[in-house]
Amino acid sequence: MRKGFTSILSGAIVIAGAAIAAAQQTPEEIPDFVQKIMSHEWYLEQGRLWKEEIDANRSNAHAWYSCYKAGRYAVFTDTASRSGGLGKLEGLIDDMEKAIPESFEYHYCRWWNGGNDPSRFPHLQRAFEIRPDYAMLAEEFIVYYEMHGDRGKMAEFNRKWYQVKELPRSVLNFQYNVLMSLEENAILVTAGDMDTYPVWMLQQVNGIRPDVTVLNTSLMSDPDYRRMMMAQLKLEGDTDAATGAEFWKSVVDHGPSRPLYFALTVPPEYIEPLQDNLYTVGLANRYSPKRFDNIALLKRNWDRFRLDYLTLDFYDEEYQFNDGHLQMLNLNYVTPAVLLYEHYMLAGEREKAEQFRELAMRLAREGGREKEVREYFSGLTGGNADLKEGADHAASVEVKEDMAFGDAIRVFPNPTYSGLTVQLPEAVDAEIRMADAEGTIVRTLNGRGPEIRVDIAGLPAGAYFLNIRTSRGTFTRNVQVVR
Repeated sequence: MRKGFTSILSGAIVIAGAAIAAAQQTPEEIPDFVQKIMSHEWYLEQGRLWKEEIDANRSNAHAWYSCYKAGRYAVFTDTASRSGGLGKLEGLIDDMEKAIPESFEYHYCRWWNGGNDPSRFPHLQRAFEIRPDYAMLAEEFIVYYEMHGDRGKMAEFNRKWYQVKELPRSVLNFQYNVLMSLEENAILVTAGDMDTYPVWMLQQVNGIRPDVTVLNTSLMSDPDYRRMMMAQLKLEGDTDAATGAEFWKSVVDHGPSRPLYFALTVPPEYIEPLQDNLYTVGLANRYSPKRFDNIALLKRNWDRFRLDYLTLDFYDEEYQFNDGHLQMLNLNYVTPAVLLYEHYMLAGEREKAEQFRELAMRLAREGGREKEVREYFSGLTGGNADLKEGADHAASVEVKEDMAFGDAIRVFPNPTYSGLTVQLPEAVDAEIRMADAEGTIVRTLNGRGPEIRVDIAGLPAGAYFLNIRTSRGTFTRNVQVVR
C-alpha cells in the first residue's frame, strides 16, 4: 500500500468553527450543525440572549426552540466535558411543556433531546403532524427507522428530504464517488452526518449502489442496533467492545463476511489498529489481510468518479455548507490524487502526473492545508522540486526512484497469449507482482535481470498490471492477455 501521505489528512471529515469575538446585543438565528459550526462561546451567548426573549414573552415558540438549539450545540462544542450535557437541558424542555405544550417546537425538542429513545417517538410523530414540511424531521425519521430495520419507511422520508433540496449537489457528488470506490455487496463504515445521510439518499432515492450496506460508527455504538446489524450481515466480533476501534478489530479478526471499506472521513481512532491492512482505492480504504495492488483499483475507480463539480462552478449554490465545510470535505481527494501522481511519475507519464499534482495542490489550498501538501510533494522529490505556482514542474522534478531506469524497462510481447518477458536495463534483483483489473494478485515471483520470465498459464483474457520492484525503484506496466 502506498500510504505515506494518508496520515497527513486521515479523518478529514466535515468539521469547522468560527470564533465570535464580541457579545451580541440581539439574538441571532442558530444555524443547523450540518451547515455551520460556531464556537462554544457563541452558543453560550446566544442561549443567554434567547432566554431574555423567552422572559419577555413565554409564548414565543421560536425563542424557546432557538434557546434549546444554542444549548444543545454548546454541549457539542464543549471540549472540556460533554458528560450529561443533554440531560441538563431536560429542565428547559419541561418549562417548554408548561409554556407551549401543543407546539411543534416543544414536541420536536422533547424527541430530539432523547437520543432516539423509542418511548419519545410519539413526540416526533406529533411534530410531523404539525410541521410535515420541516426538512430536519426527515433526518430524524430516517435514523429512527434505520435503527429499527424499516428500510421502506427510511426510503419514504429520504424522498421527502430529497424533494426539499436541502443537501448540496456537491455533497451528493462526493458521496456518489465514495460509492464508486466500492466493490459489489460491500460494507461501508462512515462516521458523520454528511458521509452517511447523502449515501442513504443516493441509494434509496436514486437507486445508486443499493447493494452497499452503510454502518455509521455512532449508530453502531448502540448495543441493540449493533447486534441487529451483525446478525443481518453475518458479522462475528465482540458485541460488547468498549470502543469502536476494539469492535472493528474484533470483526476483522473473525474475518468479515463481505468486503469491508472505511470512508476516508472516518477518524483515525476507529481504524488505528487496522492501518497495516487498509488500502486506499478511491474515497474509501479497503480492508484486506492480503497484499494487493490497490493502485490498479484506484485508477479504475477514479475513472468512474463524477469530478466536474470540482472544477466547473457556473454559479454558486446557496448553501452555507459550501462556505468552508465543502473545502474540508474535498481534502479527502488529496490522498488518492497524491497516490496517482506517484504512480504516473513512476510510469513515466509525467503530463498525467502533473494533472493530479495540480488538483491536489488546489484542493489543499482551498482547504487550508497547502503547506503540508506542498511539503509532501517536496519530500517526494528529495527537496529539489520547484513547486511554485506556474513552474515547469514536469521538467524540474527528479523523483527518488530512478526514472531513467524505469523508462528502459521493456515488457513483451504485449498483448500476449503465451507468456511475458520483463527486460531490465541491468542485472538487478526484482520482485514482480501481476494483478488483475480488480487488484487481485494472480502471480508473484522473484528473479534477477536482465530478463525475467512471467508465466501466464491459466489466466483468463483481460487487462493486467505488472508491479516491478527493484532497488532502483518500483515501476508499473499495463499488459493484455489474449486467448
